[in-house]
Amino acid sequence: MNKEDRKILRDVCFSVFEQLAFMFGDELEEDEIDIGADTFFRATMGFKGPMQGSISIIVPQTISTTLAANILGLDDDQDVYPETAIDALKELLNTITGRLMTEIFGEDAVIDLTIPVTEQLNHADWESLVESDEYLVIDIDENPVLISLQMQ
Repeated sequence: MNKEDRKILRDVCFSVFEQLAFMFGDELEEDEIDIGADTFFRATMGFKGPMQGSISIIVPQTISTTLAANILGLDDDQDVYPETAIDALKELLNTITGRLMTEIFGEDAVIDLTIPVTEQLNHADWESLVESDEYLVIDIDENPVLISLQMQ
């Protein structure tokens, strides 16, 4: 991911997290990443238009319930089911992708998006992804989040 696309991705992610989920963040450097979680969710969706590629977001399972509660406007005493947390992550990714495509390709570009798919990752998976430089690492409410933009 080039420097300009990285900046656009970061700005779009911060904006979507703030507006959709009322969560705030900063960019992290690799040496600032501290995570105690063992389980993570990755959501990925593809796009095809002037260029094709995919966007992925990986969050600790612990933040996924907060994300869902904030997006849905649930009270603190209401339960968030795992399926609801996954759906909220997919919606977050869908919104990020839509805004990102507009920022990169313009409002008149025709972009076909795939349906987001999710998978569960373990701590070893997380560690290997953090070590790669294809992910932007941001801190959302004191939780590291990985986001990747692949284009060809």
